[in-house]
Amino acid sequence: MMEVARDMDRNDAVIGQALDRYSTNVVQDGFTLDPQTGDDDINALITEYWREWSKDPKA
Repeated sequence: MMEVARDMDRNDAVIGQALDRYSTNVVQDGFTLDPQTGDDDINALITEYWREWSKDPKA
């Protein structure tokens, strides 16, 4: 099934364009993290780890 979906994305003008448009609208400016664990210290720690990881090209 995955192979068929990839083939449609590559070779079908309508499906390929729809998937590209959909992913652009969903992702927009990228992914962000907003942890809501109920503990502000843990939220800050998770956010800091996320920032370090997301800026590391090797990660």
